[in-house]
Amino acid sequence: MVKAGSAGKYIGNSNSKKFHYPDCQWAQKISPSNRVEFNTREEAVNAGYQPCKVCRP
Repeated sequence: MVKAGSAGKYIGNSNSKKFHYPDCQWAQKISPSNRVEFNTREEAVNAGYQPCKVCRP
């Protein structure tokens, strides 16, 4: 995961367990308290997150 304040390549929602590209419309709606940032797609998948069906990261 990426430390707060730095931009990750993927944005996850800790509530839904979905991850997105940062410019996805759904990523932009994630509450800061539910936002998780990942450097790689593999990192998100290994953390149990599923790819968004809209932006398909």
